[in-house]
Amino acid sequence: IGPISLDEICIGVPNAEKLPIPDPEQMSQHIKDVAYYLRADEVGIGNMPSYAYYGFKQVPPQGLFPAGIVPPNTPIHQIPNTEPDLPYVITFAVEQHLETYLASTGYDGISVSQSFRCYHAVANIAVIMARYIRTLGYNARAHHFGNYDLAVPPALIASGMGELSRTGDCVAHPRMGFRNKCGAVTTDLPLLPDKPIDFGLLDFCRVCKKCAEQCPSQAISFDKEPVVQNGYMRW
Repeated sequence: IGPISLDEICIGVPNAEKLPIPDPEQMSQHIKDVAYYLRADEVGIGNMPSYAYYGFKQVPPQGLFPAGIVPPNTPIHQIPNTEPDLPYVITFAVEQHLETYLASTGYDGISVSQSFRCYHAVANIAVIMARYIRTLGYNARAHHFGNYDLAVPPALIASGMGELSRTGDCVAHPRMGFRNKCGAVTTDLPLLPDKPIDFGLLDFCRVCKKCAEQCPSQAISFDKEPVVQNGYMRW
């Protein structure tokens, strides 16, 4: 991921002159068009859940290690997150190629290369889109694999990009399932949010249980119904 994980790339000061936004719905469609232009396969907009912002952030960001920007033995520590909570979130996904995945055993380099190709693609989308919004005069923060300020699953759910599954930590997209990588941009640009979706995943996960059966460490619940954990319903 490398330099695009630096704070100065993901975070920035907006243009002093704001572009007037008389129609948030039209601007929302424009932002989605920008995402598709940047090669996103799916994009959604949501009201950013305030509880999904991290209270602390990692220093240095995770994405600086693989690129060798910081030495591998650099100590990692946490500091309080003082970044502002922005009201809207734009989420986007890049699909991991279906036929390539069908040819993979899951234990070979094919799956890893597909995964990191998509991580890099959504990171580029996030950084470019956030910078574009800042040129319009609004705050925007890029979130990707190398530098997050939020938990992505609640943001995906809020923006209509999928439902929480039996795995308990992953959001399944109605077309791509888990076969994608996601990034996000939080912003105060006036937008018209999409709504969470229901495509029947809860009912499906009640009866399927394939992920629980195949989990090597048996870490996925076999319970029929989700349970309350830390105030949230999940398996």
